[in-house]
Amino acid sequence: MARSILLTGCGAIWVLAGAAVGQTPEQVVEEYAARAWQMESRVRSSTGEEVPPLPPTFRAWWEPLASRPLEAEEKAIAFSVQELILRALEHSSRAAVYRYGPLIQRTFVAEADGEFDARGFIDSKFVRTSEPVGNLLTTGGPDRFRDADWGYELGLRKTTRSGGRFEISQQIGIQTNNSIFFVPSEQGNARLTISFTQPLWRGAGKAYNMATELIAQIEADASLYEFERRMEDFLVDVYEAYWSLYLERVAYLQRQKLLEAGEGILRELEMRQNVDVRQSQILQARARVERRRHDLVSSWRAVRNAEARIRALVNDPDFLATESIELVPREIPSRLRVDLRLRDALVAAVENREEVEETLREIRAAAWRLKVAEQDLLPRLDAILETYVSGLADNFSVGDALGGQFLEGEPSYTVGFAFELPIHNTAARARYHRRQLEIQQMLAQFRTTMENLMAEVEIAVRNVNTSYEQVQTAYRSMEAAASELRYYQERWRLMPGDEDIASVILENLLLSQERLAQAEYAFAQSLVAYNISHIHAKRAEGILFRAEQMIQPQAQGPVPDSTPALPQGEQMR
Repeated sequence: MARSILLTGCGAIWVLAGAAVGQTPEQVVEEYAARAWQMESRVRSSTGEEVPPLPPTFRAWWEPLASRPLEAEEKAIAFSVQELILRALEHSSRAAVYRYGPLIQRTFVAEADGEFDARGFIDSKFVRTSEPVGNLLTTGGPDRFRDADWGYELGLRKTTRSGGRFEISQQIGIQTNNSIFFVPSEQGNARLTISFTQPLWRGAGKAYNMATELIAQIEADASLYEFERRMEDFLVDVYEAYWSLYLERVAYLQRQKLLEAGEGILRELEMRQNVDVRQSQILQARARVERRRHDLVSSWRAVRNAEARIRALVNDPDFLATESIELVPREIPSRLRVDLRLRDALVAAVENREEVEETLREIRAAAWRLKVAEQDLLPRLDAILETYVSGLADNFSVGDALGGQFLEGEPSYTVGFAFELPIHNTAARARYHRRQLEIQQMLAQFRTTMENLMAEVEIAVRNVNTSYEQVQTAYRSMEAAASELRYYQERWRLMPGDEDIASVILENLLLSQERLAQAEYAFAQSLVAYNISHIHAKRAEGILFRAEQMIQPQAQGPVPDSTPALPQGEQMR
């Protein structure tokens, strides 16, 4: 809903800017939504055949073991994927780095708003003049003019949001000189002045003068969406690290079982060495066992490396203790089948993806810059109003002069206009043309964003819809490998004494064990890939993470919480 409002708002600004550049952003979105209907069949089943589902009661033998500590003597910390995400959001230094980006950007809004702050000022000056006289009317006799003047001025200046410049100041001072015409000779003076200058053409209106603040707010909002994009990438890394650790632990358990199966065969061969087993068969089995032992060590190293990646991502103090701690993923992959529709996913992506929001806000900012540049083409015409009251007293009596400015005489005032017309206006015309080109560039960028978004959503939806088929086919492959192993185990028990035949059967048995281990790993891998595909689909739809609850640190000083609002009906003049 919010994205729809923003699309409508961008379209209104697009028309207001007079940018005849073809389609508006909302028309581009509708075009891609229509394309999604036509592409629906491209993300369906890869084979078109119905694959038998997994048995509802099936549970892999390694699933309960993968959720238990592998090393009994080590301290273990068990967690689900959601618990790991919460730990990462709370402790990760990478998340903290991203979190400060929007806070820093918001300070630019406060900085732009500060241009409208009132400014107090104080000026004080003493002037001593000593000049030769070339006119008797200057002093009335003395051949050198000597004057002492001390002045003091304080006041307030403010630029209004409509572009006006307001100033109020109070001047006081004392003055004396040697002219006989200077009466009284020791003067105290005061003058209260109020002035206001309002642009009528160039620089007029709240929309023009608040453009910098509005653009700063748009960029601050864009930084929030950039933060969400980075955080979603971070959460995807955390999800993948969790399932990577789970998969490495499963691989370790599978290789451990494979090693135990080989050791069992080797022990049986050694016990039958003097009966019907040749030395070559024992050596054959021992070589295979040692290779499996080597693979088990490599698998254990992979488990530890996966734990190290999680520690680096999460930075949880509980994970970083000095003693050896085993990280245990408690949650197993989901087998629940969920089919996604491309159009629904694309609509969700348009509503939620940060890239779309960011591009739309860039379009909005470019439209405001265009209107500012358009107004800069106008001549300058300013209305000028000024009034003042003044007082004068003798004996350097500043207090009497201050009172006299309100009690004696009447106010003076000035009313006028200031007009300026650039002859060629080359700079303003160049800026206006540049802003028009930027608007066209933004629409092209929006199309590029939508193309990339369409491709990413299509890939994510296809991965979800087809990866479950891989789970089903991997299960069937695993069942076939288990049947093959049972066959060769039966042959092994009925093994004849002929050395050549026995060696072939032994080799087939060892190979079938390894093929089953590979099939089991492929099944676990496909199941993990299916769960990760859901995470990537949520990332593609932009619903994996929302930033509102994440911006915890508070910036110093006032930071506006929302875009400055223009008065009802306010438009660029």
